[in-house]
Amino acid sequence: MAKNQITTNSDKLIFEEIKERLKDQLDSVDSMDTKAGIVLGFNGAILAALLNSDWFRTLPIYFLGFILLAICVTTGVALKAFLVRAYKKDPDPSKLIEGYQGKKENETRGQLIRNFEKCFNNNKEMIENKKKYINWSFKLLALTVGIVAFVALITTFINNANYYSPWRMHRQEVTKHGRFR
Repeated sequence: MAKNQITTNSDKLIFEEIKERLKDQLDSVDSMDTKAGIVLGFNGAILAALLNSDWFRTLPIYFLGFILLAICVTTGVALKAFLVRAYKKDPDPSKLIEGYQGKKENETRGQLIRNFEKCFNNNKEMIENKKKYINWSFKLLALTVGIVAFVALITTFINNANYYSPWRMHRQEVTKHGRFR
């Protein structure tokens, strides 16, 4: 009877441990979904700010192409990370009821342990893919911000060079103020 009790206690421990690991795994999925949502939010904020600026609307098409391409690719990768779903939480209850109702507790618990382990192992690959897409989306978000900053810097230099060019300075008129009007 003591051996049976030891097996039961170890089965309970294994059951609880695997169930807890599966719960941790699903909690990390929720955390990754939050991160993907953050990337999408930042990307949307960048796009909204750009679309509401006169600077963006007056950009030449070759600059617009780089910026919009970066925003679209970042959004696509973040959505891919957000939409990767097919996680298994628990074993199918109806199959457990059909196959194990009325059986010994140890046998049922052993089957639950195997089912939880199978769910855990199936979720591993999908979680790794989600991590990969989230990491890429953060890198692409940084690249998008860098592209916008670079285009802003280039267009500022171009505009300043045109504004202070000798031809423009020659054509400017002096504005008279006060009593010299």
